[in-house]
Amino acid sequence: MSNSLFISIKNKWNNPEFQKYFKNTLWLFSEKFIRLGVSFFVGVLVARYLGPKNFGILSYAQSIVMLVTPIANLGIDNILVRELVKNKNLKKERIILGTALLLKLVTSTILIIIFALLYYFEKNPLNRYIYIIVVILLVGLFFRSFDIIDFYFQAKVISKLSFIGNIISLIFSNIVRFIFVIKKFSLKFIAFSYALEGILLALFSITIYNKYSENKIYKWEVNLNLAKFFLKNSYPLMISVFAVSLYFRLDQIMLKNLLNNMKIIGEYSAAVKIVELIYIIPTVILNSMFPFFIKLKTRSNLLYKKYFKITYNLFYVFSIICVLILNFGATIIVKIIYGNKFINASEILKILSFNIIFVSFGMIHSKWLIIKHLEKKNMYSTLLALLTNLILNYYLIKSYGVRGAAIATLVSTIVSSIIYDLIDKDLHETFKLKIRVIFFFDIIEYVVKLLKTKMFLRYKI
Repeated sequence: MSNSLFISIKNKWNNPEFQKYFKNTLWLFSEKFIRLGVSFFVGVLVARYLGPKNFGILSYAQSIVMLVTPIANLGIDNILVRELVKNKNLKKERIILGTALLLKLVTSTILIIIFALLYYFEKNPLNRYIYIIVVILLVGLFFRSFDIIDFYFQAKVISKLSFIGNIISLIFSNIVRFIFVIKKFSLKFIAFSYALEGILLALFSITIYNKYSENKIYKWEVNLNLAKFFLKNSYPLMISVFAVSLYFRLDQIMLKNLLNNMKIIGEYSAAVKIVELIYIIPTVILNSMFPFFIKLKTRSNLLYKKYFKITYNLFYVFSIICVLILNFGATIIVKIIYGNKFINASEILKILSFNIIFVSFGMIHSKWLIIKHLEKKNMYSTLLALLTNLILNYYLIKSYGVRGAAIATLVSTIVSSIIYDLIDKDLHETFKLKIRVIFFFDIIEYVVKLLKTKMFLRYKI
């Protein structure tokens, strides 16, 4: 039995397509983990330097930018990958990339103008200061429109190329941020260092694309019919991603409006950032495997479902391990990372850690819906979760303060990833699958089958 298992693994490893996706995943993981290490180290220095109040201001401004990012992206990223995987023609690639870039640049420019006007007409000093930080960060978002090149490399399963540009821009911008902290520069300069990464990433991405791609960026074209196609097919994704961003950032926005305490927002943001670091792992795996799932669906629906089932189970086990570590070690983790000034973040971290389970489920389910052209289902589930989050935040923050915001976020995530599947009859199959995963039914069945096989072999011998 062990020999057959070894042979099976060896055969899969020798499969050129498997190696291609494995190496692509390895490049994506390498980039994300280097980003994780560098950004986290410098981010901790920034938090310690700014303190809870100023870190709260920066985090609140970043929350606003994160909130409007789906609008700037128009929800076309996954659809872009899907169309690039399907279309191998160089001319079509030029049109797809050129049209997507123009749409992103236009929406980013509009957002910068809107927040510049808000800054101009705002009278409250704190709000004016927040708006100017938002405008600085949005400049970086404008240049991040060129991340479509990164999605192009993902679709071609050659993430090694995007790795180079991402790492150079990451390291350089973080060196600048580190210098700003050491020299005790103001919050505006710290904000600019975040925008700088987007500017550098655009420059390096363009350079690498022009060098290694058969197409060149100056040959890209714009097609109005394709633009309409993107907008028509992507608006459900844009709304759902916007709703996701809103209900993940709604807690911080409502904390400011209901409690008006930037220190509390700083502590809450510190806990959120630790949890969001863990989201990187499932995000990288799914983004790398997304083209594989698309191709698998066209070849064998049975294998396609099997691999999704395995993915759910693996992500669930990973999530449970993370929840246990964060709950038992929350106080020590917060002290080591942020220091005693942020110690109140430990209780928030314990609650938010459970989000890892249901966010992972949501990520997998989102890819499944996109492949099946059911993007609207994603939008509806997210809007339901947003409404739940809005109502719960309003009442729970008043009753339980910052802990209420964490509970509201957790419940709304469960509504989006589990409850909606029960409501929508078309998604009852995935609801049953998730319930089986949550209660370890598939793992238990596998272990029982394995034990029976071993007992049978021993009896036979």
